[in-house]
Amino acid sequence: MKTILFSGKKGQQMDVSKLQPFIIIIVLVAMVIGIGIITLDKMGATTFYTLNNLNESITLNGNYSLTNLGFGNVTNVDRVINSTGSSNSLGTNCWEVNMTAGQFTYKNNTDDCRESATVNIIYDAKNYATATVAATRATSAEVANISSSWMGLIITIVVLAIILGIVLVSFSPDR
Repeated sequence: MKTILFSGKKGQQMDVSKLQPFIIIIVLVAMVIGIGIITLDKMGATTFYTLNNLNESITLNGNYSLTNLGFGNVTNVDRVINSTGSSNSLGTNCWEVNMTAGQFTYKNNTDDCRESATVNIIYDAKNYATATVAATRATSAEVANISSSWMGLIITIVVLAIILGIVLVSFSPDR
């Protein structure tokens, strides 16, 4: 067994064989942190509030005008109502909704589409802005700082400690 002496005292010795458990512990800690982040990410992706019967008033800016809704992740559009005092619903051929982005497009391409300055859209959506998602984002940002800020420093210190140990062994009186 090779021994690296840090000083001439026998009580302050370090075996090179003790370096392997140190490396294994660092790898295990990194694996546990990685598994935790993946688990938090999956929990955040499946946690949401269901918002039902949202009623938004949209001002139409002409044919094929695009308007962002208040929420993305639209799950259902109940109806689009002409809001000029009439309760008539616009047909589905008069509009379309990008469900993921939450964008409403007015299409005045037939005579059935009544020209109106404003329509109300009633829809359901998923809101992923929960405490779990906020915590996951904050944790991910801090863990990302480890690799960009601290990992280089940790590796540098470990490498310098190994070099220092080798240099000290070369001056050892036991040689």
